[in-house]
Amino acid sequence: MSEERFSIIHSQLPITNSQFSIPNSQFSITNYQLPITNSQLPIPNSQFSILNSQFSKIPYSTMNITLKQKEAFFSSLPLFQSLTLEDLDDILLFAEPFSLEADTILFRQGEVVPGMYWLREGRVKLYADVPGNDLVEIETVGGGDIVGELSLLDRGLSLTSGVTLEPTSGYFLSNLQFEMLRSSLRTSALKVMKCLRLKICNRIRLRTAQIAATFAAWETKAMPDAGMQEHKRQLDAAACPSTLDHSMLQSIPLFRLFSVSELEDFLAPMQLWNFPRGHVLYTEGSPADNCLITISGALRTTIYRDNKYEHLAVYGPSRLVGVVGLIDGGTYPATCAVREQTTLLEMNRSYFETLYQGNKDINFKFLHIVNQELAIELRKLIRQITRLASLGWSI
Repeated sequence: MSEERFSIIHSQLPITNSQFSIPNSQFSITNYQLPITNSQLPIPNSQFSILNSQFSKIPYSTMNITLKQKEAFFSSLPLFQSLTLEDLDDILLFAEPFSLEADTILFRQGEVVPGMYWLREGRVKLYADVPGNDLVEIETVGGGDIVGELSLLDRGLSLTSGVTLEPTSGYFLSNLQFEMLRSSLRTSALKVMKCLRLKICNRIRLRTAQIAATFAAWETKAMPDAGMQEHKRQLDAAACPSTLDHSMLQSIPLFRLFSVSELEDFLAPMQLWNFPRGHVLYTEGSPADNCLITISGALRTTIYRDNKYEHLAVYGPSRLVGVVGLIDGGTYPATCAVREQTTLLEMNRSYFETLYQGNKDINFKFLHIVNQELAIELRKLIRQITRLASLGWSI
């Protein structure tokens, strides 16, 4: 990125060299102040130069955009309808206008997406390259939509490429800029993240529907249509959350973020259950009233089409399952059943809301888990779509 790309925050956010140790040769931001330390940034310094070099490949042209035009655009986005202009202050400050010609590649499959693009005009096609050198179109997005939001959740490599189909303009926010805001726990950044989670949930539902419309029928063994409340069997007192071996739980990746005392508090309101193979935990289209954390065993999700259940995904230990409906207020997008003898924790909607809306360390750690789970879920669905396409199914 050129020095001009950071001039927007000059003198407003001074930082000392000791607080932000990125070489001056890479970024001219060592004189700006943000409430963030080098240890708080989850992105290695080496990755900054990757983002920089990637974005520099994009033919970028500066546009004369006034603050009023920016405010009008962002406040008109359905994604941000619940936010005020004050909530959008940081986005208005950091997001920079771009204008690209048709057939410009924003990012490539297998590379780190440099940031998020809000589209004002034009269209961008997202596609994946599958075995046999075939290109599978995943989605085409247009004005008012966004691309690259998944990169803000997990910094993973892109499963798709993005290319403009026509002259396209809008606003760009780099991963680095947003991470500086989010790591400082700024209220505005946290509110924007909630909106982005809703967008990811929407993408998950769209990808699930896309698979449901084209799914192969080789895994069709029907499962009993039973509700979670019908056959619950609580474990004995020796295995309830209050006496469960928490040192064992801390070895589970999902819980490693928590200290011993935080884990005690986190587990206290939840219930521990043991379910046999074939037990249905919730059904597609039913109201979302809880989510589940797998401790051992495995769950699987299916979609019901043409009088049969078709396999969608498998969830092993250390997974958070069923959060989409709790986040967006919708129903469960798929049926979830026990694939093998499974021990799991149940988190009801009320407790989920308490964790989701709070502002303590334990809440932020839980939100990190939610972010990672949403990213894993969406990536798994995209892989499923490309797999089906590689097998010759029309997507």
